[in-house]
Amino acid sequence: MLLDIVGFSKTAPEIHAAQLATLAFAINLAGEAAVKLGFPFAMERSTTGDGYYVWNARKGVELFSQVADLAKERHPRWQFHWVGGLATMNRLYQSPAVTWHGFMWNPSELTKQCRLFFLSSIDDPCPLSALEALQAGLGCVAYKDTGTAEIIGGLKGSGVFQMYRAEAAIEEIEKALQENVDLEAQKMRLARLVGPAAFNEA
Repeated sequence: MLLDIVGFSKTAPEIHAAQLATLAFAINLAGEAAVKLGFPFAMERSTTGDGYYVWNARKGVELFSQVADLAKERHPRWQFHWVGGLATMNRLYQSPAVTWHGFMWNPSELTKQCRLFFLSSIDDPCPLSALEALQAGLGCVAYKDTGTAEIIGGLKGSGVFQMYRAEAAIEEIEKALQENVDLEAQKMRLARLVGPAAFNEA
């Protein structure tokens, strides 16, 4: 999320410092409020000169990179693609083994070229991107504390890793890729858990 101060360049340097300090304080308050309300949020920020770029460190950019590094040694033909704005954050380790696409309005063409969706978040409830990948027929691997793990548990071609470490994640990816995705079972699971009927139950 990008937060810029309107008219920043038109004020004096001492005003710049006061405005940035006020904005930083407000961002900190928002982060603390999100945590108190139970949202999975670990805020990081970087200054843009006239404001701040704020992101959620729990998205797992570094774990994604670590897994890609391991895969480069074990499975050199594997390709890793990251779609999302966190690829621009230079405070996080970004593996050269990953293609960092940044934001994409329509990643469906890229999805068609992929075999598996790797959700590297540490506790994401259930991102829409994971559901879209499953609907597209991809397998999915996610950490046990994510909401996605509850959806994919037991599905062929998918897997849940129990320890938030690169070694555990890549082992689960290896297992998932050894199985063919059961498209019918996946479709039925999605319909039962997140389909229209699931929200009409009393």
